Amino acid sequence: MKENLWKLTAAALAIISLVIFYASAFFIPVPAGTASTAACAGAAVIILANALLLYFTYLHISLHSSIIIPALYILIVSVNPQALYWTVYHPASMCLLVSVMLHLAYCAAGASTEYLVGSLSMLCIAGLIMPQLFWLTPLYLLSSIGKAEEKSKFIVTSILALTLPVIVYAGIRMIVLKDSFDITHFSYIWEGMSDVRIQNFHLTAATLSRFAMFVIAIVTAFVFTVRNLGRYRTIQFLAYARILVLTLAVALISILFKGDGCIPYELFLAIPAALLTGEYFKSSDKRRSKAALAAASLLILIAERISLFL
Repeated sequence: MKENLWKLTAAALAIISLVIFYASAFFIPVPAGTASTAACAGAAVIILANALLLYFTYLHISLHSSIIIPALYILIVSVNPQALYWTVYHPASMCLLVSVMLHLAYCAAGASTEYLVGSLSMLCIAGLIMPQLFWLTPLYLLSSIGKAEEKSKFIVTSILALTLPVIVYAGIRMIVLKDSFDITHFSYIWEGMSDVRIQNFHLTAATLSRFAMFVIAIVTAFVFTVRNLGRYRTIQFLAYARILVLTLAVALISILFKGDGCIPYELFLAIPAALLTGEYFKSSDKRRSKAALAAASLLILIAERISLFL
């Protein structure tokens, strides 16, 4: 009885803290012109939808539910105030998440063509919005081709899946904007993919503490997952192996590609990071160390957020 009471109390405090942390970000200055009620509402819809999709993604992988996964996603995203206001990167993050879901389903469902087409098409749509994400294409192809029985069919299907959104996009431009087809309309894709400029992080003591906390949490979850891959069923093993690689890939993209300086990379990095750290905190072993890590992380985040108002 007491244990259940403690769990309910901890869950209630966590939810209240998450709501306060999310809401407090709206009082932090952001670039002029980005903050509005509509921008806030639009971003909130995407963030909540992504959190719900992650909940079902974890349910599909592990066969049991956990509210920790969507809560972690919202928490990681809330760290960056700019991520709480609508940008074109919000729909891109949803496209990437749907792509990841379909990719994991493809690897688990016996190489279903529908999942392959869906995952690559959604990745392409995300890439049309944020070209840096096209660098994930080789990762998708290399991790999927082993499941295909007919390699030639896989290659043709993959090419069609990746070109279909581009054709639709060009068609929309021709109909709506009355443009003739011009390959230069897609020059921004290569420019975005080749614009390697390492992020110039503005480090303060609070920001450095937050960054160190995230690195420790994600690395701890990463090492835990690697060490425990043997415990999982085959489907879970393949899923978490892909999530591990995806975490590294998205983290590398967020470091190497500065973009316009206003890309809320937390929207993208939070997708695999929430699944990894959530699996770590959901496991039953080393509860004290996990409780200590969670408490330290929350204290650092709260201290950093309070420092922004001082």
